[in-house]
Amino acid sequence: NGYILPISVISVACAIQSLNNGIAANVAENTIKVMVDAIVGVDYCNNTGPMSGGLDVENIQQMQVRFPLYIASLAEGTIEAIQYSISSLKLGMQATILENVGADGTPYPGFLCITVDDGTGFPPQSTLNAAALAAGATRAGGVMWGVFSPIVLQANIAITISTGIGYDHQIVVGIVDDAVTVFVNTLQLGQTLPYSQIAAVAYGASPGVTNVGVLLNGGSSDMVATPRNVVKINILTVV
Repeated sequence: NGYILPISVISVACAIQSLNNGIAANVAENTIKVMVDAIVGVDYCNNTGPMSGGLDVENIQQMQVRFPLYIASLAEGTIEAIQYSISSLKLGMQATILENVGADGTPYPGFLCITVDDGTGFPPQSTLNAAALAAGATRAGGVMWGVFSPIVLQANIAITISTGIGYDHQIVVGIVDDAVTVFVNTLQLGQTLPYSQIAAVAYGASPGVTNVGVLLNGGSSDMVATPRNVVKINILTVV
């Protein structure tokens, strides 16, 4: 697109797109500040919001989940067929389906409550609309349906670690922080967060971790998710 910067106007907002594929393109806000090619009259750039939408190529585990749904989808009108049609919209799409239940959990005969997530926990309306069209094209005749965003369960995690001799404690803290963040924020739609697994991830993040203490939402109970839920980190503290 063309963008005009009139005289006396000091800045202009414009759309940008990464030339590099993958999740690595999802950089944080205020990090794009270098202009490779000079533009006359412009000497500064900055992204005031984070980049999003970048996804890595489908891995073997994701393919193994999706392929059985493809086989089941050959008989349209099934739950699996609807899930496959939604998962095929783009990489990372997930869907859970509750039969004869409304979005509020009350009985609703003949209704499919379809919860959709794109991996973020907060899919945009355009994604929900696309999923609704895909479900509508696959459902059995006469079946009513609705597509909804997941109900996000917020995980507040406090981790205390001890590190072995020869390891920089702060570096290990950063490694554990990254590992636990990825583990929790990539849980699937409807997947419970086991309390004990958090410690296992922390231990596995680095051989320098010798002891781990964990509090999950102030206690030691699992975060149990229903098919309408997805778990995401709210606050993570590692010391």
